[in-house]
Amino acid sequence: MEKELISVLIPVLEENNLLLSCLQTIFEQDYPNIEIIISTKHEKINLGNFANDSRIRVIYTSEDDLAMMRSKAVEQAKGEFIVFLDPRGGLVGQDALTRMFYFIEEKNLDVFISNLTEFANNIFRIETGKNDILEEINPINYYFYLKKFRELCLLEGKLIRKSFAKLIDYGQSEQKMIEQLVKLKANVAWYFGNTFFLAQRTWRTT
Repeated sequence: MEKELISVLIPVLEENNLLLSCLQTIFEQDYPNIEIIISTKHEKINLGNFANDSRIRVIYTSEDDLAMMRSKAVEQAKGEFIVFLDPRGGLVGQDALTRMFYFIEEKNLDVFISNLTEFANNIFRIETGKNDILEEINPINYYFYLKKFRELCLLEGKLIRKSFAKLIDYGQSEQKMIEQLVKLKANVAWYFGNTFFLAQRTWRTT
């Protein structure tokens, strides 16, 4: 059975020589069914050796507006699931998308966020850094953790079902976007154990 198509969306605000490195991490993935959509205002984007790859599409916006770039990319995406990437970063490990999609299928999720918390026995838990104690996330303290841990608030590196991605208001802060997904009653899970995404403004565990 063919795996669901995952659309990797990369808004490019300016020419960036790190874009090729980002693309390299995507094409190294062992997940078999992906497309890449680059949204940008700039007419000439250096795709290097990837220029003729049929899995890449470039769509153009009228201005350097990140919200517009994200919205247009979501509209054009053909995949059942999408993941945003920052051109300054990339996916960590060749099995990043495979492992993320495994949890999506296994737990019937709409949004999967890796790296910070563990999903086990239908309970959300977050590592506090205090003697390896795990604290339960529940409906009462949910937003405390969303506001406290910056990495939870980033839109990049999260696998999102397109039907929910289409409902996000991309003109608000990234944290508000994640909170909006929760309010939309998306089935969201966090998993602690591996780092699947790396960008300049996030950190990576060793």
